[in-house]
Amino acid sequence: MAKQNIHGRGRLSGHEVKQAIARALAAHQAGRLDEAEVLYRALLAEDKKQVQVLQMLGLLTAQRGRYDESEGLLRDALRLKPNEAGWQFNYGNVLVALGRFDDAMAAFDKTLALNPRFADAYLNRGGLLIRQKRFADAVACFDAAIAINPAYAAAHSNRGYSLEELKRFDDALASHGTAVSLEPRRADFLAARANVLHKLKRFDEALTDIAQALALAPGNAELLYNRGNILYELKRYEEAFAAYDAAYQRDSRLEFLEGDRLFTKLLICDWTQWEAETFHLATEIASGRPASRPFSFL
Repeated sequence: MAKQNIHGRGRLSGHEVKQAIARALAAHQAGRLDEAEVLYRALLAEDKKQVQVLQMLGLLTAQRGRYDESEGLLRDALRLKPNEAGWQFNYGNVLVALGRFDDAMAAFDKTLALNPRFADAYLNRGGLLIRQKRFADAVACFDAAIAINPAYAAAHSNRGYSLEELKRFDDALASHGTAVSLEPRRADFLAARANVLHKLKRFDEALTDIAQALALAPGNAELLYNRGNILYELKRYEEAFAAYDAAYQRDSRLEFLEGDRLFTKLLICDWTQWEAETFHLATEIASGRPASRPFSFL
C-alpha cells in the first residue's frame, strides 16, 4: 500500500489529528490492518507523544505477533498515561506472550489497583498463578472474577482446573458443569469436565462429554487420546486402540500416546509391524521424548 499523506502542509490542527485518528481506528476495527498501521505511523511521525496512537499501534502489532515491538509501544503509552487500567491489562497480555510472567503479574496487579472490578485481569492473573502451581491462590482470583461476573464461563472452567489440581474433584466437577451450562458448545469445557469425571471413575459420563466435544471438534487428537484413555479404563481395548490410533494419525507426538497405543495394540494381540513400531518407540525414548509411560514401555 502506498504511504498515505495525512497532512501534506506542515503540522496538523487538533481537529485534523482527531479526524486522522478516527480514520485509523475505523480501518483497524474493520480489519484493514495495513491501512491502519500506515495511518498510525504517520500520526506518530507528526507527534511521537500521541498517546492513543501509541496504544492502538501497540495493540495492532500484538495482533500481528510482533510482541517485542508491541511491548515498546505500550510501555511508551503507559509512561505518558500510567493510570489507564485497560492499557495496563493490554500491556500485561503482551508480557505474557513474551514469556515475561513476573512483569505480567505486576501489570495485572496495577490493573486491579486501578480498577478492582476488572474481571478479565483476575482471570489472567489466575492463569499466571496456575503456571506457578499456586492453585489455591488461582481459585481466589477466579472467585473474584465470578463475583464480578457470575456468567464468566472461562473463570468457572479455570476454577475447575485449579480445584482438580487441589484434588477437590467434586468441587471441580461443579465448576466445570457451570462452565458447560454457560457455553455448551465449547469443546474444551466439555473435555475438562470429562477429565474430572474420568478421575471420579464415572466413565460413561466422561465418554458422553468426550463424544459431544468431538462432535464440536472432529478429529481433535487430544480428545481422541482422552477417549482412548477412558475406554482403556473400561477394558474396551479394541475401541481404545482405535481411538489411540486415530489420535496418532493426527498428532503422533502427543505425550505418552505412542506408548499407550502400542501397549493397547499388544493387549488385543495385534502383532502387525511389531518390530518396526517397538524399534521406533525405543528410538523416541532414547532421544529423550516422553513417548511412553514407564510401565507400558517396560
